Amino acid sequence: MPKRSLSEIEAFLHAQADRMRANPTNEEALLRKHLLVYPTGWSFQYPMILLGVRGKVHGVVFDFLHLPTKVAVELDGRQHKAGPDGRRDRAAAHNGILTLRFSNQRIRKKGELPKILEEIQTAVRGRLES
Repeated sequence: MPKRSLSEIEAFLHAQADRMRANPTNEEALLRKHLLVYPTGWSFQYPMILLGVRGKVHGVVFDFLHLPTKVAVELDGRQHKAGPDGRRDRAAAHNGILTLRFSNQRIRKKGELPKILEEIQTAVRGRLES
């Protein structure tokens, strides 16, 4: 397979992010509603692209990313696999990004959303304080 240039990868990732914005899962839409109007005033990007990690030509599309603290939030459906997701998380961590993962099932579970929002809030506050 021929290597793609950074501009080709960037175009592909932007198209993927555009599709995610236009067709969010029910869980992404629910979490987005809460993150974008969160009372703290924190601004999460949805979805957010990270390019050129440590000089390598590749990229990652995060479901949500709080840029000032580099806290990423990923929602995992059935298609997510521990191996590839673990590699992405390690690459993100290598660039100072903390990735929080929540299953779609947990997002839908009654009473869990406030707990998830608290976990996100704790991570963001912890990064702001350090």
